[in-house]
Amino acid sequence: MNKIDENVIKILIIEDNPGDIRLIVEMLKEANTFLFEMESADRLSTGLKLLGEKEFDIVLLDLGLPDSQGMSTVTKTVEQFPSVPLIVLTGLFSEALGLDAISKGAQEYLVKGHIESKLLARCIRYGIERKRIEESQKETEAFVKNIFESMGEGLAVIGDDLKILTANKAYCEQLNIPVKEIIGRHCYEATHGRHSPCYEAGEKCAATSTFKSGITHSSIHRHLRRDGTSFDVETNTYPVKDASGKVISIIENVKDISEKIKLEGELRHSQKMEAIGQLSGGVAHDFNNILTAIIGYATILNNNIKDNDKMNYCIEQILESSERATNLTQSLLAFSRKQIITPKVVNLNDIIKSTQKLLLRLIGENIEVRSSFKDEKLFVIADEGQLEQVLINLAVNAKDAMPRGGLLTINTEPVNLDRYFINAHGYGRIGNYVLLSVSDTGIGMHEETKKRIFEPFFTTKEVGKGTGLGLSIVYGIVKQHDGYINVYSEPGKGTTLKIYLPLIEAEKKEEQEIPLSIPVKGGSEVILVAEDDQSVRNIVVKLLEEFGYKVIEAKNGKDAVEKFFEYKDSIKLVLLDVIMPQKNGVEACEEIREAGYYPECIFMSGYSPDIVRKAGLFDENMSFISKPIRPDNLLRTVRSVLNGAKLQQT
Repeated sequence: MNKIDENVIKILIIEDNPGDIRLIVEMLKEANTFLFEMESADRLSTGLKLLGEKEFDIVLLDLGLPDSQGMSTVTKTVEQFPSVPLIVLTGLFSEALGLDAISKGAQEYLVKGHIESKLLARCIRYGIERKRIEESQKETEAFVKNIFESMGEGLAVIGDDLKILTANKAYCEQLNIPVKEIIGRHCYEATHGRHSPCYEAGEKCAATSTFKSGITHSSIHRHLRRDGTSFDVETNTYPVKDASGKVISIIENVKDISEKIKLEGELRHSQKMEAIGQLSGGVAHDFNNILTAIIGYATILNNNIKDNDKMNYCIEQILESSERATNLTQSLLAFSRKQIITPKVVNLNDIIKSTQKLLLRLIGENIEVRSSFKDEKLFVIADEGQLEQVLINLAVNAKDAMPRGGLLTINTEPVNLDRYFINAHGYGRIGNYVLLSVSDTGIGMHEETKKRIFEPFFTTKEVGKGTGLGLSIVYGIVKQHDGYINVYSEPGKGTTLKIYLPLIEAEKKEEQEIPLSIPVKGGSEVILVAEDDQSVRNIVVKLLEEFGYKVIEAKNGKDAVEKFFEYKDSIKLVLLDVIMPQKNGVEACEEIREAGYYPECIFMSGYSPDIVRKAGLFDENMSFISKPIRPDNLLRTVRSVLNGAKLQQT
């Protein structure tokens, strides 16, 4: 015997004829191909019991037993012990019966009286090996199927007729359709609700592309669920080829990218808003320089023209228009988060209460205003005036959305933003916040409008009815206070704006502001003025000279340093624009002081002190004047610094 035959094969023969059993034993001994041990049972029930108690390598089964006849004998045995190979022994010679036995799980069909010893031994050995291979294949298939079903992304096998051959659990769950209803359907019918392929509608179809080219393809499009809702997917298709290289089917991998698309959209929107903010801030900064000249020259004219009502009236109109323009630039700076704010600890609920009376006058009697507070003391660090502006802008917007009246609700509550909230909403930092919700029962808005409501100058109102800056200002104020804002709205279902501001535990401290009123006075000191914008430099110089000061001009930071060292013995004060070419104002001041000279310095900028400070260009102990420069503020600040008293930043 060969080495392969050294193992003892355990055989169970279920046969009610003792003579047939003896014949089988003798034939196997005669074949002398392998060692074997044999047990017998004369009934199917007895044989099945033995199979449950012991391990056998193969079963020889007669189809005519006292307790079981025909093919049901095979069926019962295979159902209870599917992993044990089975050879049918019968006295009936029927090819159809043999095929039926094989189809029901038998490994071989042998007719008594026509069996040779070598044939019997070979059938036993082949039957055992075939069963082993079958079981191995089943294990492999089960393993692959387990992987197939365990994948979190949708997987489907699609035939060349674009019908789905099989699909995993994730694929079915994406579409909310049971697997039995998916198999056999065309892929475009199951995923798009169509009656014709996607490519016929002009869409890119990864499946057909892979069938044609034989290589992997991908596409991004939308799938439809059974309930009609849609979701974004990324589809990748992989070819399955036969031995000749022909693509016979494809594996389709479907990944739900709805959240990715949403986050990418939010990122693009955030980047767009940031870009618009930078543009708005730059425009406002440059416009402030222009306004400085307009306001300055108009003020000089007004002071020098007396008893001329017509001229004085015209100048007053110029100054009033300049004031409105200043407010506009402040609105743009608010959106770009570069306006001046004076943050302090405030109770948000107190601001709402104090503003509510004003809101009632603004929105009219046909709109009811309700407010509720989950906690009476919700403290934030904020500019009180800016938060009032937020409430006013939101209330005016709500009023326009409720032309026939309605309900305006203002609510506050403490909330915690955790990582689950941040992952779900795509914004926020972990921590405690005050949630300010402002809701109306107005006309609501479409999704496209929601995407643009925070853009400056975007408005849905008629021409002349709105500037389009209301909500952009709110957006800028919220962002400058390290907060977040979102809008929830549907057409006909009103609108809710939710604002999250960082909550602090410290209670509000009573602050007493000592008003500082210094009359406008001139002097005779020498002042160095460094400003790269000629129109601003000219008006500042003229204003100072009008009030008796002697002025030395510099057109940039480098020029300022050179002029200072040239006239260092006479210069008492240096007035510097913060941002200038070649050398900024702070660098110029530092270079002068590093040389051992310490003149008083005042800085000017179209940006607010906190923005300049964040850029590392400004120290909170330095004197600062914001543009557009008002003549009285300039003169008071200059006089105050020269007198040694630090004036509040203006």
